[in-house]
Amino acid sequence: MGLLREAVKNDRDYALKDPGNGVCSLDLALYKKERERMEVAQTVVHSKEMYEWEALRQKYHIDEGTPLDPSKIPSPDREKAVWLNAAAAKPLYLEMTAASDWENLRQFARVSDLEYTTFRDDILIGAGAKDYDYDTGIKKIYKSANSATKHVIDSWDVINKSIPDEATKSLKTFRDQNAETSRSK
Repeated sequence: MGLLREAVKNDRDYALKDPGNGVCSLDLALYKKERERMEVAQTVVHSKEMYEWEALRQKYHIDEGTPLDPSKIPSPDREKAVWLNAAAAKPLYLEMTAASDWENLRQFARVSDLEYTTFRDDILIGAGAKDYDYDTGIKKIYKSANSATKHVIDSWDVINKSIPDEATKSLKTFRDQNAETSRSK
C-alpha cells in the first residue's frame, strides 16, 4: 500500500467513475469500502470534538495544513489539545487515509485489468513472433493516460517485477525438494 500511496500522492484525479449498483463487481465492492470510510470521516468532521479542535486552531492562529502541536500551547488548552487530537484529529486522518487507500486499490484493480487485457491482446496479435513487442498495448494506454493512471501503471510494473514468475518459483521448489531428498538419504 505504501508504494501506491507514494506513487499517487500528488495526483488528484484518478478519473474513476462511481460504479453502478446494478452489477456486482470488484470496483463496486472497493467503492463501497471507500464510501464507508468517507461516511465515518464525515461523522468525525461534524463532531463536537472537531469543532473544539478547530476553535483551538483559530485561538492560537494556526494556519490550515500546519499541525497543532499541543506542547506549544499553554495549559489547560494543552491537555485539551492532546485529548482532542486523540478524539478527532487522529481518527479523521486515519479515516481519510483508509478512504484514499481504498480508492488507490480501485485504481490498481483498474490498471491490473488494463495490463492483463492489453497483454492478452498483444499475445493474440503477436502470435508468438519473437520480434513483436508484447507491451505495445499498455504503452499506447500509458501515453494517453492521466498522471494517476501512469503512476499506478509504474507501481504495477514495480510490483510485477518483484514477484518471481511461475517458472522461477517451480524451479526453486524443485531444487528445494531435491536438496531435502538428498539430505534425507
